[in-house]
Amino acid sequence: MSLTDFALGEDAPRNAEGRAAQEAHWGASNIDARQHFSVREALHLQKPAVLAALNDYERTRVLAKCLSKPRADSEMLSKLGADLLTMIVDFAMPGQGPLLHPILCEERRRELAPQKKAGTAFRVFVRVRPLHPHESEQGEYVAIDDMPSALVCHDARLARSGRRLSMLHRWYSCDAVFGCNTSDAAVCSTVLVPLLERVVHGEGDATALLYGQTGAGKTHNLRAFIECVQKRIDDVGSNVEALFFEVATEGCHDLLNERAKVALRSDAEQAVHVCGARRATASSGEELAAMLAAGLALRHAVATEANPFSSRSHAILELRFSSSGRSLQLVDLAGSERNYETHHMSSRQFQRESIAINKSLMALKTCLRVAAGRAEVSAEQGCGKQGSVRVPYRDSSLTRVLRQCFEDASHQTVILAAVSPAASSVIHTLNTMDHVTLMAPHLSTRECEVNVPRVGSSGGFSYQSVPVHLWTPAQVIEWVSNTDGGRFSQVALPTGIDGKGLLGLSARRLSELIESGHEAGRADGEGWYVSAQARVGRALFNALRDAQMESPVSRV
Repeated sequence: MSLTDFALGEDAPRNAEGRAAQEAHWGASNIDARQHFSVREALHLQKPAVLAALNDYERTRVLAKCLSKPRADSEMLSKLGADLLTMIVDFAMPGQGPLLHPILCEERRRELAPQKKAGTAFRVFVRVRPLHPHESEQGEYVAIDDMPSALVCHDARLARSGRRLSMLHRWYSCDAVFGCNTSDAAVCSTVLVPLLERVVHGEGDATALLYGQTGAGKTHNLRAFIECVQKRIDDVGSNVEALFFEVATEGCHDLLNERAKVALRSDAEQAVHVCGARRATASSGEELAAMLAAGLALRHAVATEANPFSSRSHAILELRFSSSGRSLQLVDLAGSERNYETHHMSSRQFQRESIAINKSLMALKTCLRVAAGRAEVSAEQGCGKQGSVRVPYRDSSLTRVLRQCFEDASHQTVILAAVSPAASSVIHTLNTMDHVTLMAPHLSTRECEVNVPRVGSSGGFSYQSVPVHLWTPAQVIEWVSNTDGGRFSQVALPTGIDGKGLLGLSARRLSELIESGHEAGRADGEGWYVSAQARVGRALFNALRDAQMESPVSRV
């Protein structure tokens, strides 16, 4: 073989041995990439401050609810008004005042938002799994709130400088949210049963998409759906023809025939067929369960940090009822985890799979969004036609298989997003919900970020019991980082300045220091600067004056 006799994108033969050794080293590595310092400190070292911020949110939410829905025991509170109550909240819980208005707006949105009926063509649901016992043992805590038609994520964020802790509260509206205590039967009755009854009675086809982070409970929901279908088969007494295959990086595989390779082919009507796949018939729920259990065991999976059996393929189960001739599709999408959510995170095979999964999920998101937007335009124009906008379903094998969801106006589709309540998974919950809201234009989002006072190891600030003129340089930095809810946390002061030196600076001098950006920002040499208007220096001067008035009197 010559030096140039190799396929485009592959290693040259002279590099193959070294590349193989490097791949083996990466594949055997055991790296916990989520232990990034800022994440670890925000979730563990700053855990008391984060929990206090979550309690402040809950108190503010209760006050907002009393204001929007007055009761006999909160009549006096309802007379205060939103602006006055905001000032009270900000005084009692420093930095939390801005939370009141977004919470009030969200309460009113839920009251005025029309409820979508079960027959609507496209609906979105969210299910929150409970904390696992091992997560509780590791000190995990719940960082999301579930409401009947909204999910609230609380994302604690520590700045790179380590001097500012903030909390981002983000609201996501959806058709329904199922909390961690909701039973499988309750979820199925709301999400799956309307689709199942539609298929059984021959009214049309339907699809249920299971989406979310790996380890959030997608496959658990799939098993619950299958159990619901089993019971309905026994009740109806109809034969069901099952087609079960997966769409993976290397192609499509038949899960009912020992992972035999199958191909996707389109006919003259652009309908996609799974050529070579085995179609098995079940006459009872028990027979269907045994058939699908073997197929589920054949799915392509790897061990990741979040899930020891993370599915690396999209599993598509098509059930066609002989009594009606209609079909129900259950689609368990591959986990949407980020690249570092695995101990073997650097292997080339895993990287290829991640790229393929993300590409197919992005294509699905685009198709659903275009189809939903086209349906809205069609409804506004009062015509039954879908419109002229083309849905790019050919961009991925997954969207080719699901073409009917986008092209057939009578086809009903639901998305069940699975999320984890753990604080360490909030970043993935936000990612899941952001993508789901992009798939569904009728969903809305709202957010509010507030500063959270950081706490030391003793639970308080060392400068609080010391007069200002006796502050050490470290206490000056601590005060600047935390005063007024962290408002001045990124202001750069002269290196080594103590309390006495700080009191010697006028408001004008403080403004000059802040605006110039020529003074070293921190003693560790990071060297970041802040340039702002003179009002920042004036505000810092006023905060210093207030701190001096509130500080204890020195007897020295």
